[in-house]
Amino acid sequence: MVMEKCSLKGFLFVLIVALFTSNNYAAEKFNLEFRPKLGQKHRMQIVTIDKIKQKIGGEQQNINHTKAVELEFEVKEVDANGIASIKVTYQSLREKTESVSGGFEYDSKKPSTAKGNPFAPMYTAMMGQSFTARVTPEG
Repeated sequence: MVMEKCSLKGFLFVLIVALFTSNNYAAEKFNLEFRPKLGQKHRMQIVTIDKIKQKIGGEQQNINHTKAVELEFEVKEVDANGIASIKVTYQSLREKTESVSGGFEYDSKKPSTAKGNPFAPMYTAMMGQSFTARVTPEG
């Protein structure tokens, strides 16, 4: 019972504070435009996990697939309109697939994983390669 009263008082306090302070921020505007600085670098890792369950010819097929790609972004130019030219470079790639018919694995940081992987030549060729993306302030 004491805990319920404390929780109720805490909730009411937070609610009152939120009501009184929300008006202060409601009129404030935020500019969410993309404004990169020349030479700025950023790394990002994108991880995709797929768990596929399907029936083919009456047999259950389960496929587990994970892919992680690490990219580096470097701002090479920003024009007068704020449009940025960004160099995107592949830093690393990991992939693992498991299914009833077998599986394969690849890790660009472990060359031994390339053996027997049908995608390894393509993935290996991508590492360290770049392309340029042009990004407006609106994204």
